[in-house]
Amino acid sequence: MPVSVHAIIDAPIEQIWALISDFGGLMRWHPLLERCEMEGEGISARRSVYFADWSAVEELTALDNDHHVLGYLVVDSSRPPVIGASGSMTLASEGPNRTSLTWMSGLPDDAPHAASVNAGLEAYYPVRIGHLKVALGVA
Repeated sequence: MPVSVHAIIDAPIEQIWALISDFGGLMRWHPLLERCEMEGEGISARRSVYFADWSAVEELTALDNDHHVLGYLVVDSSRPPVIGASGSMTLASEGPNRTSLTWMSGLPDDAPHAASVNAGLEAYYPVRIGHLKVALGVA
């Protein structure tokens, strides 16, 4: 089953949304990313992300500015088991300087490698949320 990681971030929703909704601007809050290249704009745009030892291509599947939801799908990767993983990041205001983030992602249970990929994502996303907090200056 895809995983869901929830966090409270002590920053205004619009400040957080400005970072995560910039699909091609991932390097602004992902310190391990070496390069990010965009192809296209809006829904169906693709970003190619390059790390020291692997890469992936993610397609933007949802971008709802009113409800603060971003969705994506891994369409290619140098780590084939993650291909087909989908994800979404949803923000909700909890007050003027407090926002909840729900990050859902993973492979369906019946997909090959689902258990290991989803377990890896569940361990990885709290670290990524920490990177987001650092970029926002609220870590």
